[in-house]
Amino acid sequence: MSKTRRTATQAAPARAARVESTESDAFTSLLRTLVIALIVVRWLIPAESAGMGDTLWLVQLDFAAVILWAWGRLRSATYAARFSLFDWALWALVVAHWISAAAVFAFGGDRRTALNLAWEWVGLGATFFLLRQTIQTAPDARRLAAIAVAVAVVLSGLGIWQHYVSYRLASREYSEMISELESLEKRPDTNRKRLGELQFTLQSQGIPTDEAGRKQYVNRLKFSNEAYGPFALANTFAGFLLVMLVLGGELFCTLQAPRPKWLIAAWATAFVLLLYCLILTKSRTAWTGLVVAGAIWGLTTLARNRRWSTRRILLSLALGSVGVVVLFAIAALGKGFDVEVISEAPKSLSYRFQYWNGAAHTVAASPIFGTGPGNFRQHYLRYKVPESSEEIADPHNWLLDLWASGGILAVVSFLACLVLAVLPFRKDPTSNDPTGNEQTRAKEPEPLPSWTADLWGPAVGFLFGFLAPVAAASGNFDWWQLPLLAAWVVTFAIMRIRLGSTRLATVALGAGALGLMIHLSGAGGIGMPAVVQVLLVLAALAFAPLNRPAAAGASPRVVMAIGGLGVSLFVALFFTATLPVLNRRGAIASGEQALFVDGQFERAQKDFIQAALQDPLSPDPHDKLADAFFAMWQGSPPGGPVDYLAKAQQALDEAIRQDPLNFTRYRRRGEFYRAKFARTQEAADANAAAEAFKRAVDMYPTEASLRGGCAAALADAGRIDDAKKQARKALELDEINHRWGHSDRYLSDQTVASLRRLVGP
Repeated sequence: MSKTRRTATQAAPARAARVESTESDAFTSLLRTLVIALIVVRWLIPAESAGMGDTLWLVQLDFAAVILWAWGRLRSATYAARFSLFDWALWALVVAHWISAAAVFAFGGDRRTALNLAWEWVGLGATFFLLRQTIQTAPDARRLAAIAVAVAVVLSGLGIWQHYVSYRLASREYSEMISELESLEKRPDTNRKRLGELQFTLQSQGIPTDEAGRKQYVNRLKFSNEAYGPFALANTFAGFLLVMLVLGGELFCTLQAPRPKWLIAAWATAFVLLLYCLILTKSRTAWTGLVVAGAIWGLTTLARNRRWSTRRILLSLALGSVGVVVLFAIAALGKGFDVEVISEAPKSLSYRFQYWNGAAHTVAASPIFGTGPGNFRQHYLRYKVPESSEEIADPHNWLLDLWASGGILAVVSFLACLVLAVLPFRKDPTSNDPTGNEQTRAKEPEPLPSWTADLWGPAVGFLFGFLAPVAAASGNFDWWQLPLLAAWVVTFAIMRIRLGSTRLATVALGAGALGLMIHLSGAGGIGMPAVVQVLLVLAALAFAPLNRPAAAGASPRVVMAIGGLGVSLFVALFFTATLPVLNRRGAIASGEQALFVDGQFERAQKDFIQAALQDPLSPDPHDKLADAFFAMWQGSPPGGPVDYLAKAQQALDEAIRQDPLNFTRYRRRGEFYRAKFARTQEAADANAAAEAFKRAVDMYPTEASLRGGCAAALADAGRIDDAKKQARKALELDEINHRWGHSDRYLSDQTVASLRRLVGP
């Protein structure tokens, strides 16, 4: 063989290896881009909408990413998968929610919401698995932390804009629409089309059109100006911000030297935005969590950085305190902070005790399985104390929340996660030393890849956020995501300068988690995927430098099993949740368009029926049908050819069958029968109305208006003694509401006068 041929033969394997390595790197980059995108987009869309199915498409992508990971491992013949006892505890938490969801199917409840949230928990497990496989080194962790902090800075700018601009614009727009609506309602026959268009617009935006709902919504626009970011609740946003403040502080303190003055000024601006927006959320629990977390992290940072003198430390603390006071003063000038935020703290705490009292009784009634994911409210209302006003959707306490949504197994599993997140670092002397061990100190810092490599993941995440309403079939494009993306690119480009590759101190990550848990002790959110994801990201950042792949992962069979499980979950989710929810929403939107805008009742009826067939677990289509038939009955003369009221009652009965623990449908049934009694004056209709109201009262005994409606229905049925009892109770509850200042619960003067006449001397 000639020398030239031997050289070519020897070079061929090397070229093949380089090609294979390039393909593997490209595949790894693609997977990391997708994983980072899925992390970022969770913080760009309302976290509270998961139960409605708005984020099921993200879970679908989580499973697709798992399949992609398995395929890449098989192609590259690298079968190692990082897994630990923490992962097993997390999957036990996932299983707990599935068991609780199964109990909802067995014993009754909102099955659609329970199933949606059960799938969300599986998605969280998949997200953490993917984070463990793609974030494996200290530089990976620092870059992910910088991405998250940059997202928080941009969203804090959004929150500040909401406080100063958005509320005023929304109030003005709503006032204009309501003024036009009230004007059109004076002559409904001649303005039917425009009236329907306005009602459709308000309903599609989730804005109430009834008198009580309007009052509550207007009060919120006029008297609430908290920053809430992309979420629906300010408390959810505040929890995210407090963690990112601690994480950002750790990143800044470990930047490589030298640090230009302009870079220090840019970071200072970022911290001012984060802290000021946190102030504007008016979340006292988040402020408390930040103080504790900041104190723990700050003292530890000072202890490990002995170059700072006592004078310098005291001067920094004094300047920081003055800065915080100035920010509070600026917020006060813009009505983002006032004395009532502090003075009302005891009252707010008393409200929390009321919530916890009712939640404790709720959990005690079902201690093994809990109430099921997303099913807390309908169980809680049975035990809500009379002094409490809000019909809360979660207990406002992470322990009670987990117990309610996932049963006792969820509590045990979560506590196990907390313990197993700490144990690996107890005997690790380098865990709180950002420079690592002696060998790491001696090495040059590992160079970071091109910053554009870190750009694609968040950019795709913002693109997902832009498409989110369309993907969930719940609205149009979120155009505001595009300027946020531009702002994020600039922010991240600055934060990445002098970022380095050293290890994040675990005390900073632990302090952030502790601060969030303190916040969640008095605020809701532990059941929201976006909130749980914050904790999982902190855990992934802490575990990344350990780099200990599980031995069980070094097998092609294990990788194939994980890939097969990903395929199975992808298909199962698509056919049990994603597709039914999307089809139902599309059919309902078409029906509402036909009913309100086009005035085509027959087409709307077909669309609502189609929605019920597409998603047999949801009560929503039956509610729509019931309301549509009842509206037709009200507009038709007595004795018409079609008994629309019977159809309305039939549809409402089906909605009750789908969600038997919701009091609102029994109240609606009572209203249907009372309306029928007003026409027929038949005792059977009056008694049916009374029985429906009594069922509703049994489910929600502390609602004054419900008691008042029950009293009126009993009086119609001639059951005067029972009517007086309900009337007395309604007046007692109304007095309690006045005593506690729950203006949204006050009975109208007309209702109070009617109840007093019924009670008598």
